[in-house]
Amino acid sequence: MKYQRFFPAMAVLVFTGAMADGRAAATPTDEGVPLAIGVRATVDPKWESFRKLPPVAHGKRYLLAAVSEVPSAEKMLTPVDKGALAAQLRHELARHGFREITAQETPEVVLTVTYGRGYLRNPYLADAMLDDATTGVPTATITSPKQAMRMREFDAEGKLQQAQFEKLFLAVTAWQYPAKPEDRPNQLWRTVMVVDNPDGRDLNLALPAMFAAGAGWFGREIKEGEVTVKSTMPAGTVKLGPLNVIEENAGK
Repeated sequence: MKYQRFFPAMAVLVFTGAMADGRAAATPTDEGVPLAIGVRATVDPKWESFRKLPPVAHGKRYLLAAVSEVPSAEKMLTPVDKGALAAQLRHELARHGFREITAQETPEVVLTVTYGRGYLRNPYLADAMLDDATTGVPTATITSPKQAMRMREFDAEGKLQQAQFEKLFLAVTAWQYPAKPEDRPNQLWRTVMVVDNPDGRDLNLALPAMFAAGAGWFGREIKEGEVTVKSTMPAGTVKLGPLNVIEENAGK
């Protein structure tokens, strides 16, 4: 007697299974997949001798100059649609009062976007000195009263450890428009949005929520290191390719 078994020739699974660090992935609901977005925002400091100057003010007429992926050893789960990414950013910029220039206008600020996966600088160690010369594993040494106070905050160690995981990230950086072509680029601010589980999460699905979480911090500074915004993202889909039929003998 013969019986048949059906095997999918191809299966593409988006956002299911376990996270890279062994934790279970978030369970989809009717509203979508729960998503915790870390937002890190800095304003580039300007100094005159030993005196810190106020942030450089700028208008909201912008030029989006570049969208680029940061190369990494591990590949993204799926390639990112740069056009969709730029469109989503433009949507959030418009919601927060920014306006893209026309061909006849001069920008008041130039924006660039980078994205990818990787291990980023830990924002909770901004005031600590890292020493990895002997072991290859960064070891934090508290070097300022500010860092000492930060480590006494609620769940400080948990936040520090969570920030050490590999992330998917989007980074929006603002530059002062140069008065002369030969002028060096002058960074004004940077806002970085991160999520966990780069092995099992499609950045294309997460980026609308990530931009929505971070856009309110454009041009502002987060002194706490990072804020977490709770949101959701689409659950994704499972796509099955053609089925192969394999016949087997099961005996008489």
